[in-house]
Amino acid sequence: MPVAVWRMGIWSLTSPPCIYNHTATHPIEFNITTAKQPVHNAYLSLFIEDIDWPAEVDEVYLNGHSLGFAIGQNNLNYSTLFVIPDLTWVRQGDNLVQVFVDQDNTGWCAKARSGQLILDEDNGKTGTAKIRTAAVDRAEYDYGRPLRWTWKWIPASPPSPRAWR
Repeated sequence: MPVAVWRMGIWSLTSPPCIYNHTATHPIEFNITTAKQPVHNAYLSLFIEDIDWPAEVDEVYLNGHSLGFAIGQNNLNYSTLFVIPDLTWVRQGDNLVQVFVDQDNTGWCAKARSGQLILDEDNGKTGTAKIRTAAVDRAEYDYGRPLRWTWKWIPASPPSPRAWR
């Protein structure tokens, strides 16, 4: 599955600024550029630190459409995955992501570390499969540690013949 990734531009991934709703740079904004539009599914994954949910309400938008609220915990890094319900919300080219921090004005801030737009592009090259087993090598992972996983699958329907070339 091809993935378009945008990392937080001029901000360091190790120490981005904590943005309050009264900060001059509020809302948190960045573009994720994609070469193609999704065929069947699209997701937005955001990695944000220090969301004091549920007291802190941080609403996320893609190209002006609300995707819902990012969740997290005080002083911890969290990844929130949003399902994009309407594929027309994803544009070929730049896609504006906005995080409106602390909409209830409770005094919280958030640090955006990275964003990722995950799109399918099957172009007739995919089939379906049934996953028999999936396993990871650890119960917990420290931040930045590689994840090792194994899986076994059975093809339910093969892809088109040209995909095998």
